[in-house]
Amino acid sequence: MTSYIIEEKEDQVPDVDDTDGLDPSSEFEAWRLRELGRIKKEKEKELLREQEREEIEKRRALPEEQRHKEDVERADKTRAEKPKGQQKFLQKYWHKGAFHQVCSLSPYYDLQIETY
Repeated sequence: MTSYIIEEKEDQVPDVDDTDGLDPSSEFEAWRLRELGRIKKEKEKELLREQEREEIEKRRALPEEQRHKEDVERADKTRAEKPKGQQKFLQKYWHKGAFHQVCSLSPYYDLQIETY
């Protein structure tokens, strides 16, 4: 019985993929491309962080009125770009609130009664 279980486990274990070192030049080129891609992503992230820092410093140097004006323009622009979804039938009237829902469950429910 034990040998059957061991043989069954050996059948389930896949063979080890040992393809390292078969073609060193193509493996090196693949590594080189991955490494260059990683370095490119890091530089792009650093550039974005630097642009963000410059934008923050630029906004800090602006007067309060100018900053407020830019904030309003940006808010209007994002509102205009945002697609508005179509509401379902009477969706905006659906939520009544917790107080009215409790009262609507039972007309005999008295909120003045102490419950403790």
